[in-house]
Amino acid sequence: MTTTHKWIGGAVAMALVLLAGSWLLVISPKRADATSVTQQAEGQVSTNQTLQTQLALLKQQKKELPQQQARLAELQTKVPQTPAMVPLIQMLNSAANRAGVDLTSLTPAAAVPVMAGGGAPADANGVLPANQLAAIDANIVVDGGYFEIEKFVNSLENLNRYLLVTNITIVKKESTDGATSASDAKLLTATLSSRVFLMPPPPEVTTTAPTTGVVPTTGAAPTATPTP
Repeated sequence: MTTTHKWIGGAVAMALVLLAGSWLLVISPKRADATSVTQQAEGQVSTNQTLQTQLALLKQQKKELPQQQARLAELQTKVPQTPAMVPLIQMLNSAANRAGVDLTSLTPAAAVPVMAGGGAPADANGVLPANQLAAIDANIVVDGGYFEIEKFVNSLENLNRYLLVTNITIVKKESTDGATSASDAKLLTATLSSRVFLMPPPPEVTTTAPTTGVVPTTGAAPTATPTP
């Protein structure tokens, strides 16, 4: 082998070493960087798609906001912050008049929180838990014919107050003088076991309750006898 051949071989070997070094030091890291950038770009695309989906959902919820606000306002009307038994009596009396029955009494119990497994009484100060659904059990008694009583019960679904009927007992109406007129169409007395609901507000927004129209939340509430 001549000196020229040795120089050529050495140059080729040096070129290979330089090429390998370039691969290890420059090209390979750049390829790794390119792969990382590609992965980051793909991840960003996925994130953008998720954000676009969330944005579309928020836009849809914004469109439905007025409807949800209306439903919330209705709920707040039908589930008041106080027992509000006097307005309830007025609603029941109107429903009874339309159905052709006589509302003779409404006897509510004390309000208790609605909890899994049953209700618990108010605390020692007579305060119900705030922002927690509470219920008042009440017996509603009406006198009338069978179909009139049925009409009255059906009308309770349309009250401006959520009222749940849990039991109905119907018996023959007792005559006060021992005699029953043949023309008297109101021969039956129906006792409806029911529940109405309320949602006490937090203490900081509680306002002074009016002296009329509200039944205390502690102790047995008085029996209300509306005028037919």
